[in-house]
Amino acid sequence: MNLEDVLIIGAGISGLAAAQNVQKLSENKVLLLDKGRSPGGRFATRRIGSGTFDHGAQFLSASNGECQNLLEDWQQRRWIRPWFEENAVRFVADKGMNGLAKRVAEGLRVECEYEVERIVDHGEYYAAEGLNKKTNEPFILKARSLFMTCPLPQTLKLLDAGNVQLKTGQRNELERVKYVPCLAILMELSGESGLTYKKEPVPGVISWMADNRAKGISETGALTVHMDNEWSSRHYDLPDEEILAQAMPSIRTVLGDEPDMLSVQVKRWRYAQAIEQINRSFLNVGGNKPLLIGGDACKGDSKSSASKAEHAIRSGLAAGAFLSRF
Repeated sequence: MNLEDVLIIGAGISGLAAAQNVQKLSENKVLLLDKGRSPGGRFATRRIGSGTFDHGAQFLSASNGECQNLLEDWQQRRWIRPWFEENAVRFVADKGMNGLAKRVAEGLRVECEYEVERIVDHGEYYAAEGLNKKTNEPFILKARSLFMTCPLPQTLKLLDAGNVQLKTGQRNELERVKYVPCLAILMELSGESGLTYKKEPVPGVISWMADNRAKGISETGALTVHMDNEWSSRHYDLPDEEILAQAMPSIRTVLGDEPDMLSVQVKRWRYAQAIEQINRSFLNVGGNKPLLIGGDACKGDSKSSASKAEHAIRSGLAAGAFLSRF
């Protein structure tokens, strides 16, 4: 029986950080699965025309010593660089946020386009069962320990599908976390936007706007606009054309003039931000073998009330250290 030491569901930055820490601290075999085409999760970058857009997470910051050390290492490798400072230094990925995820993934075993459909506890091991979307063939992968980093509603769905039983207190703690969606508008411009990064330019409508050309990742004008979470919730299921019709008047007020757009797209993030997060770095809901649940919904001892990339990294580092001991 081919048995992994550690199986990680989700190759976002939390899963990648965990895998790196397991490999750093032990000789355990680690395999990551992700349903996307590449690792990264919300560390997402895409090309539209001649523009390059970070359309999920925009930057990194660190308040925790271990996370600060990791960002310092990435800066020395020239994977990230300072962008601006607001309470703390905000670092931008040199080749876009997805480029950073791919660099972190180097040397790790990552299988993309593997869609997990259920987790089954076989007593001596866990099995992840699902569909390889590249071959359209089913798969079953087995491991002595498991780390799940996907949004908690998806995690619970996978556990329920395989009839993995959780204690009442564990399920209540996981279900208490709620998520808010986000609508992102990506604007390819023929000229300059005049912005770098602007937070809450229209309260209740626009959460922030960032110019990817000013960040240094796009050769041409490429503006990412994240709409306010409540605004996004109200408009999430509307057609793209309706969303743009509702959003563009507010965007125009920020830019000052009619934007000279070459193209515009809407991107949806259903699980954009976790609220009422868990005050620990991960939960171990396994019995005699680890089944860890983590990611950006687990903020540990962070004082921040909003889920952020740092929470995901810290969760991954802590989970990786724990799993290296088994």
